[in-house]
Amino acid sequence: MSTGWERGIPEARLRELARYRRTEFDGWAQEAKLNAFPRFTTEIDGQNIHFLHVRSPRPAARPLLITHGFPSSVAEFLGLIGLLTDPAEGPAFHVIAPSLPRYALSTPLSGTGWTPSAGRARAIWRSRIPVQRRCADPVPRSGVSPLPSGRRPRRSR
Repeated sequence: MSTGWERGIPEARLRELARYRRTEFDGWAQEAKLNAFPRFTTEIDGQNIHFLHVRSPRPAARPLLITHGFPSSVAEFLGLIGLLTDPAEGPAFHVIAPSLPRYALSTPLSGTGWTPSAGRARAIWRSRIPVQRRCADPVPRSGVSPLPSGRRPRRSR
């Protein structure tokens, strides 16, 4: 008896995903896409945070922080970053895209007492780097916030 999605992922769908991952998905190509962008780490509240920091070639570009939601990662932004840093027309941005703790490329939480949330991460980034010019557009289940350039982050090894 098929229960559909009421009790989790249906077996047929899971088998199809496993087949795709085994025979078609190219993990090395995905890694190369991610590695095409400058990656860094910083510490926020004792947590090691991985992030992408892609500077626009345009001198008037403004800083923009984009954060992913659950259960996402910065990988969802890879196709968007070039459009933001060097668009065909319109404003350009220096993009900062952190990997929130417990997600993808940032480390797990080092202890209890710190609940990672997109709002908290944006507040910490914004308090750490004074905002010179604001430009923000909320995105459902993720976030977009302005950040100025100026401070140099530590490059990821």
